[in-house]
Amino acid sequence: MLILIGLTVFAGILGGLGNWFMSALPTVQEPPASEEPIAPLWWKLLSCITLGLIAAALIPLFLSMAKSDIVESASGAGEDLATVNIDRFIYFGFCLVAAVTSRNFIDTVASRALRLASENEQRVTQVKREVNEISAGQEEPEPSARAMTMRGLEAPIDSRTKVLRALVSHLRFTRRNAAGISQETGVPLEEVNALLLQLNAEGLVDSINSTDSRMLWTAKKQGRASLN
Repeated sequence: MLILIGLTVFAGILGGLGNWFMSALPTVQEPPASEEPIAPLWWKLLSCITLGLIAAALIPLFLSMAKSDIVESASGAGEDLATVNIDRFIYFGFCLVAAVTSRNFIDTVASRALRLASENEQRVTQVKREVNEISAGQEEPEPSARAMTMRGLEAPIDSRTKVLRALVSHLRFTRRNAAGISQETGVPLEEVNALLLQLNAEGLVDSINSTDSRMLWTAKKQGRASLN
């Protein structure tokens, strides 16, 4: 790692000097539009070197965004010394190019980093929304009082099977409450509670607490197999 730091600093200084020399090349002189103060030579040199160091230091971030493993291999993680030296030379070249074009390179990396950060934040928000939707969809809410009175008039043939099937085959909820099962099957709520306790003792269903401390029931693997 110390070697990479040294290469980064050396490339930043060397690239900054190169940038300064290129800007100092003679060009076609045009009459000045206005009288503006000219910065001293040492200030221009210091600015170029500073920007070169900053640009070279951004190379690991740039390679990480490009999903390149040059930094890891150039740090000496590989066993082949020749390959490590080649990767170090490539890394030095990246740092040198970034330092020579420091202003444009810094603007490019900053814009891309901000765009990636915004995209990652949107992905995290979407994942949280999907997780919340899945969690809300698995836990059955308590039915309303009006719905509780609208039960089927046909008596179930096998209440135990009806209750177990209501836990296994519901299309939306994987964790159900006794009131919802009673509403669906037509089995009285007291009988549903007793049957759930019996099924739990037989190892066919399991009881869990919901996010708002309600008792919910879910079918176990043995309970699903018993209906086949």
